[in-house]
Amino acid sequence: MRSMVEALAGMILSPVRQLDRLTREKEGDFFEPLWVFVVVVAALHLPALHQASVFFEQRPFWVLQKLLDLVAFQGQSIFLFLAAWVVIFFGASRVLLEKSLPIWRLFNACAYLLIPFAFLLAIGGIFSLAGLDHWALPHRPIHSPVIWVGGELQWFRYAVKSGITFAWPSLVGLGVLWRWKRSMDMPKPVQNMRWGLATWAVVLSMLWVGALAQNLGKIDQFKPVLVGDRFPSLNLPWLKARPSDSNGQLNLGAQEGQILVIDFWASWCGPCMKALPEFEKIAKDYREQGVRVVGVNREPSNLPAAKAVLQSSDPLYTSVVDSGGLAQKVGLQVLPTTYLVGPDGRVRFLHLGSLDADALRNSIDGLLSGQ
Repeated sequence: MRSMVEALAGMILSPVRQLDRLTREKEGDFFEPLWVFVVVVAALHLPALHQASVFFEQRPFWVLQKLLDLVAFQGQSIFLFLAAWVVIFFGASRVLLEKSLPIWRLFNACAYLLIPFAFLLAIGGIFSLAGLDHWALPHRPIHSPVIWVGGELQWFRYAVKSGITFAWPSLVGLGVLWRWKRSMDMPKPVQNMRWGLATWAVVLSMLWVGALAQNLGKIDQFKPVLVGDRFPSLNLPWLKARPSDSNGQLNLGAQEGQILVIDFWASWCGPCMKALPEFEKIAKDYREQGVRVVGVNREPSNLPAAKAVLQSSDPLYTSVVDSGGLAQKVGLQVLPTTYLVGPDGRVRFLHLGSLDADALRNSIDGLLSGQ
C-alpha cells in the first residue's frame, strides 16, 4: 500500500524522477494508475453511470460494462500515446542506458503517465462543473465531436486539444530520456509524499463533490424511461426509403389511442438486423388489432445504409431517424432496445439487447386483453 501511495504521489511531486525510477526498477504496477484514471472518468460520467445502474436487475453487469466502455472511449488516444512511449523507452534504453529494459517493466512504468492525464481530466471536469466549459478543456477527448464544426474537421481545434492533452505527459517522457542521457545512476525515491497526496485529495474531492452536487440536483433529467413512464414527445423525420414510406415527421409520444412497438436500431447492429424479420411478423400479425411497429434509426450520418435496410424489409416496418434527442430522453443504453407503449402513452414493456419476441408478444396480448 505504501509503495502505491509513494508512486502515485511521486508522479505529482516529481513526475520525471519518479517515472525514471519506475522504468529502471521492478516496482511499477499497471493497475495502480489505472484505478485513479477510472475514478476520474467515473466522476466525469456520473449521469451515464446512473442511467446504466437503473437497469441493474435486467442486466446485472451493465454498470461495470458501461464504465469500461467510458474508460475505453475517454482513453482511446491516451492508451495509444502510452503504447508509443513503451516503444520509445525500449529503443532509448539500448542507446542511452546500454541495456534493454524488459517490455513488461516499461509497460507497467509508462502506465503511470495516466496520472498526469487523469489530473488534466479532473481539472477540466472541475472547470466544466463551475460553468466554465470550453471545447479546449482536456476532459473532452481529442476524438470527440468538439473538433468538428459544421461537419468539417477544425485542424486548429485538433492541434490545440492535442497540445493541451499531451504536452505535460510528453514533457515527462522527454525529461526521463534526458536523465538517461546525463546519468546512469538510479534516481532516489521521492521522500515527502504529503504534498502529492494533498494535491490529489483536493482535486479528486472537488471533482466528485462537484459532480455529485450538480447531478443530484438534476437527477430526474438523467432518469431513463422505464415501464410505467410516459414515452417522451419529440418530432422525428421519417426515413424515406420506399414509395410507401410516409413524409414529414412523427411524434411517438403523441400517439395516444394506439399501441406502439418501438424498435431502436442501426444497420451496423447485428442483433438489430437479426430481429428485423420478427418485427415484420409482429407488424403483420397485429395490424388488424391496432398495433403499429415503428423503428427509430440511430445513424443519421449514414442514411443510405439505413435506407438500404428498409428497402429489403416489409413495408409495414417503417422508421424515423433520431439524431440523439430521443435517445437522450429515454436514456438509451444499447442497440437494439424495444419499447411497447400502450394507448395511454405509457411504457408497458421494455427490453434491452437482442429481441425477446415471445416476451414482447405476451406483453402485446396482455395489453390487448386489458390486463
